[in-house]
Formats: sequence, structure tokens, C-alpha cells
Amino acid sequence: MNQFLTLLVCLIGMPIAGFLVYRLLERLMKHIDVKEEEKKKLAELNQLGECSHCGRLSRIYQRELARCSLLLSERPEGSPSLPCPHCKQEADYFPVPAALPFYDTHPDCLPLQKSEYAEYYKEKEQWAQLLYLSKPARPLMKEEGEA
Repeated sequence: MNQFLTLLVCLIGMPIAGFLVYRLLERLMKHIDVKEEEKKKLAELNQLGECSHCGRLSRIYQRELARCSLLLSERPEGSPSLPCPHCKQEADYFPVPAALPFYDTHPDCLPLQKSEYAEYYKEKEQWAQLLYLSKPARPLMKEEGEA
């Protein structure tokens, strides 16, 4: 009887344990991938650029939020470039090649922290909902047969 229980544990218990370990490792790897993706997005949002109009520094997340506020206030049909958060004009941005130590503490271009990342996306979604709700409804197009 003892050999039968050992055989039963080996035949049933080992595959179940292997499956559980596999699922645990899969979740752990997915969690690590999400964290790495979040770090990449955060680094992308924190890229510095110098405005061609006013010459002030800003980061991509600041320009995106400025674009949302401009779209809500002026409601242009669509602007391809991001406006400067300081002078509110659409401009070209020159990348800043070397990050100096004061860039991380300068009030014009504070970097987005990891703790503020979720709050930034929440705010961006709220802007998108406001923009959607502020658009006027388009009239329905009449079919060719109707006059």
C-alpha cells in the first residue's frame, strides 16, 4: 500500500507541482516585463527638448499636457506638433545632448517620477474624456435617395 501512495504522489503530485511552479514563474516574468516597459515609457516621457521660439527647456510629458489644455481651450481641428508649455506656441524642439545636474531640479523641466507616472496617465485619460465630451455632435448625413 505504501508503494501505491508513493506512485500516486509521483504521478499526480509532481505534474501539479510543476504546473504551479510554471505559473508562478510566468507571473513573475510578466511582472518584470511590465516594470521594464514602465521604465522605458518614463524615460521617453522625460526626454528634454529646447523650444525653438522661447528657448526654454521642457519635457515630452509637459508638452503633451500643454497640447491637451490647448485643444480643450481653443479646439483646433488637430495640430501635428506639440506646443511649448511655456510660450504656448507650436514649435520645433531641439534635443538636449548632455543632461546637466540642474536639469533634474529646475522648475521649468522637472522630471516625471515613478510615483507620479500613474497619476500622469490618469490625468491624460481625463483630458481625453473632456475633449471627447466637448466635441460638437456631427449631423447625420442624408442618404442619396432622400432629399
